[in-house]
Parts: sequence; structure tokens; C-alpha cells
Amino acid sequence: MIIQFFKKEISKNMKAKSDLVITSGAVSAGKFDFIPNVVKQFKLKSMFKGVNIRPGKPIMFAKFKNNMCFFGLPGNPISSAACFRFFVLPHIFNSLGTSSEKPVVAKLRFKFQKKKNFTRFIKGKLIFTKNGDTEFDVNKGQESYKIGSFTKSNAWGVFRDGVSNFKKGARVECYSLSGINEFLLD
Repeated sequence: MIIQFFKKEISKNMKAKSDLVITSGAVSAGKFDFIPNVVKQFKLKSMFKGVNIRPGKPIMFAKFKNNMCFFGLPGNPISSAACFRFFVLPHIFNSLGTSSEKPVVAKLRFKFQKKKNFTRFIKGKLIFTKNGDTEFDVNKGQESYKIGSFTKSNAWGVFRDGVSNFKKGARVECYSLSGINEFLLD
């Protein structure tokens, strides 16, 4: 029943000439993750599902023949937040002709380790020191189901794939939570 409802809603949005549809959940590979199979039934220009990121690996994107874009975000709240921030928001800004936010490059306060073949979006604190340095402090509790570390964050640190060990003082690209670089507003 939910599959038929979802299919009708996609059709309604196509007829209404919606620019963008965003969902959360049902895009991974589990028993109840039906969205990819339903979306594939429509005429598409392009589609991808899953990228080498954490959190948010099962994100899905499709562009329909009528140019409507679809983002299927993971159901996990932090994964969904990361995917919205780094995929959906830049798409919206680009569609509006708005320039992308430039990262703040900060020194890593303490060493950090991750798996080499993933880009990690890390919840943390961007700190502006009295002597003019900009530092990034990784919050404890990076698991994607832990919301507390997100509520204590003011930035995402992006740790790119290809590297697993980041030494203290390594340069890290940091992005605001909102996409508006509120670090410069004070």
C-alpha cells in the first residue's frame, strides 16, 4: 500500500512540475527499502545510489526526464543531516544561482583516525583562538545514531578519502551547519 502511495506522489509531483522532491528513509538495502525500485520505474536522465561517505552512504539521487530532481536521504537522523548539508543544500544553492559556501580551513586540535576509503563528515567545534588561529575539535560520539554530539557542534569537518591518519595540526576543511557560514556573523 505504501509503495503505491509513494508512486502516486512521485507522479503528482511530476505533473505539478516540481523542481525537487526529498524523502528520508527507505533507500538502503533492507527489506523495507522500496524507494530505489519505485524510482527506477520512471523515465530517468540519471541516477546514483550510495557513495563512499560516512555518515550517509545510502543516499540516492535521480533526475527525471522532466528535470525534476529527487533526493532520497537515509533514515538515520545524522546521516540525513549530513546528506542534506552536503548534497541537497549545494544543489538548491546552485539552482538559485547562489555561490557555494567556502570552507574555513582549520588546524586539527587532536589527531584523528578513520577508514581510508571513505570521506567522513565529522561533527565538531570550530574554535577561533585569541592568537588568531582557527582550530577544529572533533566531538566525542561520532556514531551516526548519536545526536548529542551534533547538538554540541557548530561545524562539520570534512576528512577526505585516501587518508586514514590525520595528525594534530593537520588542515581540515570546515563547513557551517547551515550552509550560510555563520562563523563570520558575530
